[in-house]
Amino acid sequence: MRLLRFAVLMGLLMAAPAAGAADVGRYEITPGPPMILLDTTNGKTWRYDADGKWQPVEVVGPKVTPPKPAESTQQRWQRESEARRLKLKNSGPKPAEKKPIRKLLDKLAPTQ
Repeated sequence: MRLLRFAVLMGLLMAAPAAGAADVGRYEITPGPPMILLDTTNGKTWRYDADGKWQPVEVVGPKVTPPKPAESTQQRWQRESEARRLKLKNSGPKPAEKKPIRKLLDKLAPTQ
């Protein structure tokens, strides 16, 4: 029985074509349910179906967003000057808060 198995195994190995140097390591199989076959040269993948067939797997990647149009020099100057104005407006000394007596006098005799 062992001799028969050995003969069958040797016959299968002899009948299988030898892999070329370019094909060594080209395909990788991940075990487990589902079994995945990966072609490492072009990235194509297949899934082993329950029917015993390799089904191609569609690779879904991130959506490519179009590049933003370049900002013109005038737009950049306007944006930078607005940022500088806002910074200057928010910086600087703040007016002192009115004293309570001054608030009372303003209520009694408003200035016109």
